[in-house]
Amino acid sequence: LCVVGDDKQAIYQWRGSDVANIRTFRDRYPDVATFEITTNRRSRPQIIEVANRFAGSIPGRIGTTMRPDRPPSGGPEVVAWSAETETSEARWIANMILDLAERGVRYRDMAVLVRSRAAYPRLVEQFATFGIPVQPGGRTGLFEQPEAVLLGRTFAWLSDIEWRGGYGPGEQVTAEALLDKYQQVFGLPDNIRNRLSRFLWQWKEAVPGTGRPANLMAEFYELLDELEVRSWDYSHPLTVNRLGTLARFSSLIADYESVRLRARPDPNAPGEQIGGTDRGLWYYRNFALHIINYAQGAYEGFDGEADFVLDAVDLLTVHRAKGLEWPVVFVPSVTAGRFPNTRAGKPQQWLVPRGCFDAERYEGGDGDERRLFYVALTRARDWLSVSRHDRVSKNTVGASRYYRELAYLETRPEDVVLPSVEARGTGDGDPISITFSELAEFIDCGLAFRLRNLIGFQPRLAQELGYGKAVHHVLRAVAEATRATGRVPFEAEIDELLDSSFFLPSAPKPAHQLLKGAARRLVTTYARKYEADLHRVWETERPFELHLDRVTVTGRADVILDQEDGIPTALAILDYKTATHNDPDERDEHALQLQVYADAGRREGLDVRAGYVHDLKGETRESVPVDPAAISRAEAIVSDAATRIRARDYRPNPGTRCRGCEVRTICGSAQR
Repeated sequence: LCVVGDDKQAIYQWRGSDVANIRTFRDRYPDVATFEITTNRRSRPQIIEVANRFAGSIPGRIGTTMRPDRPPSGGPEVVAWSAETETSEARWIANMILDLAERGVRYRDMAVLVRSRAAYPRLVEQFATFGIPVQPGGRTGLFEQPEAVLLGRTFAWLSDIEWRGGYGPGEQVTAEALLDKYQQVFGLPDNIRNRLSRFLWQWKEAVPGTGRPANLMAEFYELLDELEVRSWDYSHPLTVNRLGTLARFSSLIADYESVRLRARPDPNAPGEQIGGTDRGLWYYRNFALHIINYAQGAYEGFDGEADFVLDAVDLLTVHRAKGLEWPVVFVPSVTAGRFPNTRAGKPQQWLVPRGCFDAERYEGGDGDERRLFYVALTRARDWLSVSRHDRVSKNTVGASRYYRELAYLETRPEDVVLPSVEARGTGDGDPISITFSELAEFIDCGLAFRLRNLIGFQPRLAQELGYGKAVHHVLRAVAEATRATGRVPFEAEIDELLDSSFFLPSAPKPAHQLLKGAARRLVTTYARKYEADLHRVWETERPFELHLDRVTVTGRADVILDQEDGIPTALAILDYKTATHNDPDERDEHALQLQVYADAGRREGLDVRAGYVHDLKGETRESVPVDPAAISRAEAIVSDAATRIRARDYRPNPGTRCRGCEVRTICGSAQR
């Protein structure tokens, strides 16, 4: 047993972790050999010196001291300073970031780490004022955005319950007030308001009906279609932020539906399943109550558009920074009441009696807060700024005791000497890592990829969701049974495999029965017609990584067969498809996938001789070229796509694909 840990960085006591697991490990087991890794190859010497000095105040720590490996920079590597107000502190940080950017430091090489989200608003405000791109981690609550509040009020109106935002009294939502708000928030002209009114009333009339399953996500996208979100200018950052709010609301819907529609085994019919609640007034009412009673305080706002190579300052809490590092780190708001947190070590109200568990372990204390501050100090590679403010508004706040322990470093903000950090370029050449599925989505349509993968719009929850994976799982089980017994399972044994492992997460009983029957036909037909394959299975669900210049593509091959062309070591990659695909673009995608996997396998030393796409429904198999010329073309396609991703070239690719696209109602380029 090998255990690696640093007791000075054990910061998750609020999840129930216990630093004593590290401190007492060698006392709990015999013959423990201890190896100390005490060389810090990350940070400059003064940063390590300051961190070591502060670590001396952490109670009960293992007495290790970090030693530097990198040479000093020649200037101050840690500064402590204070500003008059929280706003002026944020303004000083913004100016320092701009000065560093002018010296060639990339925005992405700078981070601002805070104890809690209470410090976010002033920082975000100043960054916006100075035009500093920022990637905030959980910047605000979702329901601090007007679009999310309006959507919440809409579901309250649909289900005839009072809307309550926060802790105030409830209010009855009227259709007229709702339309007024839509017109204000979305800037709707009168003709669209009238059309929206008809849509909302038709929606409300359909809510109590039990003759059809509800589909909140589909109805949400229909609403966005009525609001003409597709006409928004996605090149404007503020518009993207509004779009991100809508995407976060789609995540809220997806979370609710995935729980409410979750299927479960039927206790009265082995091998069958029954679905969850999926219709009627209470389905909508429970969603509205979920928003009012839970979601308003649980869902963070749009974190900024995810990007493979985004050049933006990271703004996040210290807890989320664990394990990360940046050349330049700012730790602001080191004031009394913020860092350390005032609640640390104080008894809290628990739903479980305190005598039933170790409550103090979860409530933490000064030692836990000191470890958290140590983590903040040691995220910096080249330069560290620790700052505080005297006033939030009118009220004076004192310096944190942690800041006072760094008082020997204090200087005035105007006297702070910024570091000379070597310029690292624009980031356009940085390597990216992407799954093949993501790559294929991008190649298919850059704009749809951006809306789904980067901004975060969620798909509709279909009853057949997971059908392909469920079939693949059964086929894998059949292959493993064949390998274990030396014979292909009988049909009765295949039925047993289907009964035990064919699961569709959101299908009710009729849909599950129908799709299970279809799966049985596919699997039994395959086992009968391609019995020889099942005796040649070398590996299933084999992971691959293709490493090209500045891009890594990852994925999993369904099946790898050996004995290709009668040669024991020769392999063939086989990819199953559960539906007939006649679209040329889809055929090209399948071929590219197998070529990428073949290329990756050969680079690992595997003797990959062939690739096949097997259409289970059509009972056909198509050979994919994996000769050197085909592999070279595939590499060029991957490299070109990676170049476009770095350049944020998310151009749309409208066509027949738009009919089945999840985000067509918010895409201005979609074929309608």
